[in-house]
Amino acid sequence: MRYPLRSFVRYLSDQRAYSRNTVECYRRDVLQFASFTRRISKSDVHLKDLRPEEVRAFLAQLGALELSDSSIARKLASLKSFFRYLVRLDDLEANPAAGLRYPRKKRKLPSFLTVSEIEKLFAFDAKDFVSSRDLAILELLYGSGIRVGELVALDVDDIKLSEGLVRVRGKGKKERVSPFGACAKRALKKYTQFRRDRLSHAPPQKGRVRRDTQALFLSCRNERLRVRSVQRIVAKRLGSAAKEKSVSPHVLRHSFATHLLDAGADLRAVQELLGHSSVVTTQIYTHVSLRRLKEAYSDAHPRA
Repeated sequence: MRYPLRSFVRYLSDQRAYSRNTVECYRRDVLQFASFTRRISKSDVHLKDLRPEEVRAFLAQLGALELSDSSIARKLASLKSFFRYLVRLDDLEANPAAGLRYPRKKRKLPSFLTVSEIEKLFAFDAKDFVSSRDLAILELLYGSGIRVGELVALDVDDIKLSEGLVRVRGKGKKERVSPFGACAKRALKKYTQFRRDRLSHAPPQKGRVRRDTQALFLSCRNERLRVRSVQRIVAKRLGSAAKEKSVSPHVLRHSFATHLLDAGADLRAVQELLGHSSVVTTQIYTHVSLRRLKEAYSDAHPRA
């Protein structure tokens, strides 16, 4: 099967403005399907010979491998998008995945930290470049609710310390401006001082090391931090502060939204802060807050 995969990847990146991670997921999903069709047919399958049966068989195999419903739904979305693209190019007469339904996803309530766990998380001394950077990362993730991918993409000029604002490039290359509080401001101010001193005393570049003077958050090699590096930093710090909770950076985003709604923030305002295109996505946090209200009622009311 010869797929025009490169042009599809360019289309997703340039015209649909999908993030690098999303584009890579779509690419891998299409390659996985191509490998599956070659294996079951024992030869290359021509695009025009593709039928819904092949796609159904692929999804059935994913189910047999015990992939989650959300993973299967994403792979089906990748194939639907890819085949739709091929129809537009006249490489396919019809989309073989068009009539297939997505598996019904179980909606899990997001994990979040309590306020006391948040205080414990931030209770370490930012005494050097690494510790001040880690604290600034944690404070900004919780203080603004931005995604980890948005955080690593930040440049120094995106932060307005005096105003407590950060310019964020979100999904679909949409820009928004998010506020952050006094604690994040102090942490960022301290980190940027260490960062400035570090770069001013850094030795000349050697070999393949590429110093990034624009990136806000730097590695020990003075390169822009990657998502995986931030995930490790957060996992290390969260592991000691909240041992029973998820150690993903996203738990800080969940905590940001949950604590705002618990304190009476408007749902639409929280939607804007999170960069959600639909308020339906934000409503999951109202379920978390409602559950906590019910627990408090059951614990405190004499006739609960």
